[in-house]
Amino acid sequence: KKTTRLCINKANIWNRALDGFRNQNFNPSYAIEVAYVIENDNFGSGHPGSKQEFLSVLMQHLENSSLFEGSLSKNLSLNSQALKGNLYYEAGKMLAIYLVHGGPSPGFFSKTLFNCLVYGPKNTQPILDDVSDFVVAQIIIRINTATTKQSGQITDLKSVINECYNYPELIGYLRFITTLSDKYMLVKDILGYHVIQRVHTPFER
Repeated sequence: KKTTRLCINKANIWNRALDGFRNQNFNPSYAIEVAYVIENDNFGSGHPGSKQEFLSVLMQHLENSSLFEGSLSKNLSLNSQALKGNLYYEAGKMLAIYLVHGGPSPGFFSKTLFNCLVYGPKNTQPILDDVSDFVVAQIIIRINTATTKQSGQITDLKSVINECYNYPELIGYLRFITTLSDKYMLVKDILGYHVIQRVHTPFER
């Protein structure tokens, strides 16, 4: 069976893996051989390594990278430097190689990210737990829990909207609030923007 060799420095596994996968001689359909080498050694003179260990460590690095946000369940982040370096595409390629070569399903995707990948962003509705930005989460909570002060009025909700005015206006989802039910649509809009539409470019990579 044909093999392709990756020379990996454990101290810099992410960049060396990127170099290996980007190499024009790398063929993802071949069996992977891993050689652990010292810095600046491109000849694979180091000792043979475990492919599964390498893939596992690579996934751990990816999980904790700036390409994702969230504590346990991860969603895509918006990282301008990663976009410039085309790292979202490279991460997708790594995930594909990881699965093809026997790695278990990544366990760090949020349900929302999984649904976006499987069913498409338009068929996915994020939830509050998907929002890792504390300020945005607080805005959503305040709007969602706003109530009337008197029956038939929307005084409290309008007050909250006025206080949180800047963010809905900034993202283009400032609604004219006439009933309490409007707040649910506003919350849905903010969630959809922050978790999905804001990261449309990384997702498309």
